Amino acid sequence: GIGAEKTIKGGTGFTIWNEVRIKKFKLSRYSLHAKIVISTTLILVFGGGLFMYIFEKNNTIAGMDTPGAVFASLFGSVTARTAGFNTVDTAALTPESKLLTIVLMFIGGSPGSTAGGIKTTTMAVMIIYIVSYMRGSNGCNVFGRKISSEVIKKAGMVLIINLVLGLTAVIAILATSNMKMDDVLFEVYSAISTVGMTTGITRDLNTVGRIIIIIMMYCGRNAMKSILIIGMGKFGHHLCADLIKNGNDIMVMDKDEAKVRDLIYDVTKVQIGDCTDPQVVKALGINNFDLIFVCIGTNFQSSLEITSLVKEMGGKYVISKANRDVHAKFLLRNGADEVIYPDRDMAERVAKKYSANHVLDYVALNDDYSIYEINPPEGWVGKSIRENNVRQKYNVNIVTVKEAGMNRVLPLPDYVFKADDAVMVLGLNADVDKLVRKL
Repeated sequence: GIGAEKTIKGGTGFTIWNEVRIKKFKLSRYSLHAKIVISTTLILVFGGGLFMYIFEKNNTIAGMDTPGAVFASLFGSVTARTAGFNTVDTAALTPESKLLTIVLMFIGGSPGSTAGGIKTTTMAVMIIYIVSYMRGSNGCNVFGRKISSEVIKKAGMVLIINLVLGLTAVIAILATSNMKMDDVLFEVYSAISTVGMTTGITRDLNTVGRIIIIIMMYCGRNAMKSILIIGMGKFGHHLCADLIKNGNDIMVMDKDEAKVRDLIYDVTKVQIGDCTDPQVVKALGINNFDLIFVCIGTNFQSSLEITSLVKEMGGKYVISKANRDVHAKFLLRNGADEVIYPDRDMAERVAKKYSANHVLDYVALNDDYSIYEINPPEGWVGKSIRENNVRQKYNVNIVTVKEAGMNRVLPLPDYVFKADDAVMVLGLNADVDKLVRKL
């Protein structure tokens, strides 16, 4: 009983339990994320347990009394989504129980939890979308709120990628071994969901099969980055929007509810609270995030305290925003792994762009190297890269040429420049600046 309880708690997520602790039974005050996670988890635990009992009552749990059989069925339903333990012989399960376990492993736990899988919210969003589409509903709504199209696209992408990746691995293992398909399916989706269950074929896998399983475990762990953003000012909002577009699992945090209200449909989780409070930070489950951004620019004392707290509580990689060099020094000394200067960097980029003619864009790679997007000098037009002798003459490399809406990445030496081309050149700052001054 205790093991199942701990497994459910770990697979549900620290932020959900913190919300339950604060709001208790006032269900109407729960966030949309919490409502979806809790309802989906209950359906999976008890629905999975019911079907497990039906499938196994004349098989692995046949010799147990009723309470024991019920508990074993519920435990099998719970542990398949995260912990990987078992109370019955997994290899002896009926085919339908194996398939049910594979589905539960594939779904996994919830965002911000210790579990793997595609996540309960991903599966819930896809089911809600399919039901809405079949009903001909205008939009995808749940609990009186609309789910954005961006969230639906993200859920669909995660589902399809994991499904196709797993099936490809199954076909590859079957093609290189003589194992049963149901056992291979079980092994692969256990690996990609980072569950750790097996029907006993792991030791019998050949070298190719073992390599594939290792790759699946790595892909399952690294398919999507889990990111926490603390401080939702203008920079925090822009950062959040771009990270979502790149398919990341985002949680945002701010003590001002008004600053995060517009994000509740787009991110995995919205949390309201003061991160200078150690108890609030502890409840976030800091060590479950791959990256943590501290985007507080107006109150340096708070930024410093929060940076120090999240690092002390297990933050893997903490990136803090700074406005001045002296702030950066203190942040780095107090736990920040990296410091960013968004205002300074943008000002430098704009200054570079408008200080010279024909400079379209500028990106500093580090203190020594930069990439400039420029129009080709008049002397280059009508001649090829080889004829202009660009690398030897100017000590820069042509990275990309934008030609009539098409990008030519690493163009060939015989490419002939046109007057309306946009050329991206890479090199040492001194060399690129020298070329730009000639424009």
